[in-house]
Amino acid sequence: MALDFLAIVSYGTYPTVGVTAAQRAGFAASNGLLGDAPTVSLTNNIAGSPLYIITTSVISGSFSIKGIWWVSSEVLSMDIVTNDFMSIFDSSGFPVASKQAKANGDGLELNFKKPLIVNGIIVNNLDGGILYIFV
Repeated sequence: MALDFLAIVSYGTYPTVGVTAAQRAGFAASNGLLGDAPTVSLTNNIAGSPLYIITTSVISGSFSIKGIWWVSSEVLSMDIVTNDFMSIFDSSGFPVASKQAKANGDGLELNFKKPLIVNGIIVNNLDGGILYIFV
């Protein structure tokens, strides 16, 4: 069974479809998800915040996660489509977040009320879209 979101989070307050990078950056700033404006790139960027992930990844270190966004990108043709799957675990295999898209553009936007402390981040499924992890 996949986790749609953990009980300790506040679910995102705007839809994924049609939201611009500037709107996301504004939402992040207004909700305490400090970090750079969301990146648009064809490679992973795990330096800074947010972590920007487009392929499965294993990232070492201790992290204080403030938010997790799985979003479509029309700019990069990396849309989330029906049945795409995303999952994140910590280094010990504890599930952090996962979701299977029920429709095109059905991403995930989690904003943690208290940061989730994890040792290592493993993204072992990322069928489509872009994953932002705010640390």
